[in-house]
Amino acid sequence: MIGVIGTAPDGEDVIDGYVGAHGGNMDNHLITKGTRLYFPVRVPGALLQMGDVHAAMGDGELCGTGIEIPARITVRVGVLKNFELHWPVLETFGPEGRWYVNASGQEYNEAVMAAAKELQRLLMRITGWDATDTYMYMSLQSDVEISQGCKPCEVQLSLRIGTPKLSQFGPLVG
Repeated sequence: MIGVIGTAPDGEDVIDGYVGAHGGNMDNHLITKGTRLYFPVRVPGALLQMGDVHAAMGDGELCGTGIEIPARITVRVGVLKNFELHWPVLETFGPEGRWYVNASGQEYNEAVMAAAKELQRLLMRITGWDATDTYMYMSLQSDVEISQGCKPCEVQLSLRIGTPKLSQFGPLVG
């Protein structure tokens, strides 16, 4: 799995070992062959970067590392124009296909609220549901999973909120 992948943030430079709304060190073990990622683009050219590949790593990356390996990464890149995205979104496929909003924060509450707000916004856009119905759906069907929580490291907590794909509606992103 690819531990670090993202686009350049706007504003000040960020060391690639840090996570944020641009992606970066998400350490999400779902980022592997067959998944699709969507990132906000905030600078001309996006400046996509990736690395920190792991042969294995559990959710939470409790001690701050997985089994680190060298790797060749093959990706296909495209641009979705005129689509607003605040946090990275991951899409999995198959019968258990899900959408995940990846977010981060210094503390759990900050990260979970950022991911929930973005998932709610995206779901409202495709379903036409109001904020209350969407949030209720998320409470019933969505799961919060911690990608990196190796405190007391200086890195932010990274998590994802995943919800089943809704076949009766269009794609969450795009």
